[in-house]
Amino acid sequence: MRKPFKIGDLVMDGSADKRRVGIVLSTYDFQGQTRCVVQFEDGNEEIFFDLELVPAAEADSP
Repeated sequence: MRKPFKIGDLVMDGSADKRRVGIVLSTYDFQGQTRCVVQFEDGNEEIFFDLELVPAAEADSP
């Protein structure tokens, strides 16, 4: 099992067709699960469950 993301980690939405890289701005617990606020390169911020994200470096590998 992977460690939860930390503030400053580069991540990508694991389920998205668009491969946007974002940075974790904050994390918090929501009903027993870790949520991450991510700001993408275009300036948009979105909230994800930790399990929905993949490390940006991992997403580039085959």
